[in-house]
Amino acid sequence: MSKNHIIICLLTLFAWLLPEPSQANYMFKHYGVETGLSQSTVFTVIQDRTGFIWMGTKEGLNRFDGTSFKIYSAHDDEHSLQSNVVTSLFEDGSGNIWVGTDIGVWIYNPMTDAFRHFNAKTAGGTRVSNSVRCITGNNQYIYIAANEQGVFRYNLKDGTLTNNPLTGHSNVVGMTLGKDNRIWLGLFSGGLYSTDLSLRHPQPFVAADGTQPFANDIVSSILSFSPDCLYIGADRCGLCEINMATRQCNTIVDSYDGKSIFVRMVAQKQNEVWAASEMGLFIYNVATRNIKHLMYNPTDPFSLSDNPLYCLFQDRDGGMWAGSYFGGVNYLPNTYPQFERFVPQGNMHGRRVREIVQDRDGRIWIGTEDEGLNYMNPLTGEIKYVAESEKFPNIHGLCVDGDRLWVGSFSYGLRVIDTRTQRVVRTYTASKASGSLRDNTILSITRAPDGSIYLGTIRGLCRYNAATDRFDYIASIPPILINYISFDSKGNLWVATQTNGVYMLPRGGSKWQRFAPSTRCGMTSNIALSVFEDSEGTIWVTTQGGGAYRYDRADNKMKRFMVGRNDIGSTIFRIAEDHQGGLWFTTYKGLVNYNPTTKQLRNYSNNRLLLYTHFN
Repeated sequence: MSKNHIIICLLTLFAWLLPEPSQANYMFKHYGVETGLSQSTVFTVIQDRTGFIWMGTKEGLNRFDGTSFKIYSAHDDEHSLQSNVVTSLFEDGSGNIWVGTDIGVWIYNPMTDAFRHFNAKTAGGTRVSNSVRCITGNNQYIYIAANEQGVFRYNLKDGTLTNNPLTGHSNVVGMTLGKDNRIWLGLFSGGLYSTDLSLRHPQPFVAADGTQPFANDIVSSILSFSPDCLYIGADRCGLCEINMATRQCNTIVDSYDGKSIFVRMVAQKQNEVWAASEMGLFIYNVATRNIKHLMYNPTDPFSLSDNPLYCLFQDRDGGMWAGSYFGGVNYLPNTYPQFERFVPQGNMHGRRVREIVQDRDGRIWIGTEDEGLNYMNPLTGEIKYVAESEKFPNIHGLCVDGDRLWVGSFSYGLRVIDTRTQRVVRTYTASKASGSLRDNTILSITRAPDGSIYLGTIRGLCRYNAATDRFDYIASIPPILINYISFDSKGNLWVATQTNGVYMLPRGGSKWQRFAPSTRCGMTSNIALSVFEDSEGTIWVTTQGGGAYRYDRADNKMKRFMVGRNDIGSTIFRIAEDHQGGLWFTTYKGLVNYNPTTKQLRNYSNNRLLLYTHFN
């Protein structure tokens, strides 16, 4: 019995997916209207000092506790918001949250769970009354950028408000307090400027060559990565890097598929720069200078929920939040998934994967129960469909035999495919003629040590006689449904049945031994689903309703597999072994790993870890 490694090729209800380098380890969790978010457009996200995540939308302010949302909507009272359009959020040093809306600013007090209108006025009588684009600050000042009002500075110590209307300039759409202790301003079609903390005398950024690279561009985000380095998000310029020491400006990425990507926000995650754009998410590694591009994929439930992204935020656990225009907010935890994901590529057909085998040239053959047969080139990742399998779409058995692939199906008979040409070279269907198949349902196929082919069918076990091109049924096995057949390393043949437990024929022998509840061998279920041999030579049997068993050669009995008092489940479908000797069991409730060295079990039943947790 050949050793199975950890490709879990069992009947599952998710698509077989192929690794895409840029997205393989990014599994986003989505929060939208269906999970309690007030509205699907998320303009801004922050985390307060107590750990709550706050999200501003077109229809209210949302506070998320990790499980559920509390929505703050506009009401006609002095302790509520007066607008539902929340465009900007900022937490000050006292823990108050400044809420920018389309009609000004409100301040949330977490001690009273109430809002008050920020109605401070400048010496000239001006207050923040227009749509707020950005709020930032430090322990002394709060800076507020509002449409057609320029930038305000509020002194937290003495309560004074000053304003630079930026006369002659367009609206501020991006603002940050830089590590160089300057305020950086991104203008709508007006370029990139900086000023001191007093907001006096804004100056445009001029590159080393004397040009203003962002002139007439929409500069929507400025990230102060270090005192000598800025990253800029813009419409036409995309994502750019500025070396402040040399005043060199380099474009990282500005287009995709011939179109401007329009970077709306830039954020830092360790040594990465994340850019939220109209074309999804770009992740730039500052050290390696590699770029990953993540986009919405309708066939991948863990991709971004939408391509137009408006905001980014890193929480204290290192998780990243990405607010979108149509798809709510996406959350990526700071830990990479323990299982590599695959996303569909090429001409993949079918969602319910039943069988996976690899031929001697390295091709991986994927049999599905709904759309037939596919094969993959593991070097390129390309998947192609075997068009002839439209005639036998329900695959239930694959076996490699040199350059031949034996393909069993449910009710469509047996095919033999040339793996070099991917064409069907032989077809066998049931008939009443002597030496023919008794039924068109073949559930399991295996190759014997002598090269002969055995078939487990819905009407018993048969052997293909290559010399006569006939199928000889094994009379010792009744005409019952065979779930699985396999030879172990000693040459013994094991047959798992749907009604009679397990049969075993010793190599060179003629007498079958049966393991079933009626034979008092230790098994409690007659429904045997599979047989597996691990790298230590131990034979395992999986059942429906009786759990998993290990064959004790000394006692010639099956012993129920338990770890202390822990049972891995009553129904176990298949077992596979990884390169470290760990065993993996598939169940109705997920994937179970057993470490033979530590004697520990671990259950993977969370949909954040697996694409689907219900094996079948």
